[in-house]
Amino acid sequence: MAATPSSLAMRRTQPRERIYTLLLGQPRGSWTVRQVTNALAGRGGPSADTVRAVLYVLLADNIMVTISGQPTLSLRLTTDGIAALQAIMTTWSTRSSRRQPLNDPAAAVRRRSAQRFITRRGQVGGE
Repeated sequence: MAATPSSLAMRRTQPRERIYTLLLGQPRGSWTVRQVTNALAGRGGPSADTVRAVLYVLLADNIMVTISGQPTLSLRLTTDGIAALQAIMTTWSTRSSRRQPLNDPAAAVRRRSAQRFITRRGQVGGE
């Protein structure tokens, strides 16, 4: 099943941004709520409840899948999920970039490309 980011997954918050950055830093890794919470704890990171909520949204959106045979709930990004999170992060960075003027053609192309990737036929990657 293709990854389809919900509006909740695409909503930019500081905890969500930190979690997505961490996951994309090790896109083929497996993650538990505790591992994500511990990895972000040193930087005033989100609570375990916040991490759990974000990971469950990613699971519901097919951006992550469960890894069977683990003693605790372990998740990993899907291939489509990696692309989806990268597209979301690109959209966030282009929206928040204040250094480029609004009429910058290169920035406009990047924004359109990222948005098209997310919305093409309602699925990430246009599948």
